[in-house]
Amino acid sequence: MQQYDPESRSLSGPVHELYKGTPAGVTEGPQLYQRNGYYYLLVAEGGTGINHMVTFARSRSRTGPYETDPDYPVMTTAHDLTFAFQQAGHGSLVETQSGEWYMAHLCTRPIPGTGTMNPLGRETAIQHVVWTEDGWLRLAHGGKLPALAVEGPDLEPHPFPELPERDDYDTLGYPYQSLRVPFDPSLSRKQRIACQAAGLRFGVLLFFFEI
Repeated sequence: MQQYDPESRSLSGPVHELYKGTPAGVTEGPQLYQRNGYYYLLVAEGGTGINHMVTFARSRSRTGPYETDPDYPVMTTAHDLTFAFQQAGHGSLVETQSGEWYMAHLCTRPIPGTGTMNPLGRETAIQHVVWTEDGWLRLAHGGKLPALAVEGPDLEPHPFPELPERDDYDTLGYPYQSLRVPFDPSLSRKQRIACQAAGLRFGVLLFFFEI
């Protein structure tokens, strides 16, 4: 960890090594959360293949040292290569307005009987998670395997505006997303169309033609 200076857009100050990971290795994708006096480090381990997993560690100090969850990993499919979800890992936490916690994560759905043949590649799933009395995170349904179906949170519906049947790309906003860099409102219409064709994520497959 190192401090970021937004004015100079550069890193400054001392570098702190927070966590070396577990024997599973290939520790990556760290995310830092603060809760009840602890800093929690959520990491992916085991590589992105069949040994993928979610591991949790915590510290009273932001810069460590971090203690690994004694019952790690929080979630993995490495011990059951016949399970419908495989390669489950790279978690990300969110707390709802009603205090429930969920973890979005990556996984694959191999063709049954193949183990690793997953034509759709890595997909996104979600799990309901709960905190133990001693402050560790667990899957709400128990165990280490992700649930194949999860009940949604107890929240009021949030309606979204209906999407127009036609899009002339006069503006860039919902439902489009840019990759890492926010949309620039000064882009010309031709540039906006090029942005869409370059691979902005949308809910359906789109083909773009400039006439």
